[in-house]
Amino acid sequence: MKAEDASAPLKFAWPHDEDGKPMVMVTMGASEKVGLPQYSNVDIGPASITRFVRDDPAEIRKGLEQAVNICEQVIAIERGPIIDLAKQAKA
Repeated sequence: MKAEDASAPLKFAWPHDEDGKPMVMVTMGASEKVGLPQYSNVDIGPASITRFVRDDPAEIRKGLEQAVNICEQVIAIERGPIIDLAKQAKA
């Protein structure tokens, strides 16, 4: 079995909707800087998600809104332990 080159671009067939039209790729990302005691900061992220949606303004908007929600949830999950550690260090 031959090892794959990790730097090679991914090869995939571009998705099409049920009418055979190419779908639109939407990508959203998020990151956050959390201020901690004693003037230190911790960067959380980046988190990013890519989705394919139908080429329709309402579908694109819906796809982006869903992607924002997912990115925000991921950042919130990562933020929790950092805030907990900061509280423990402060106590």
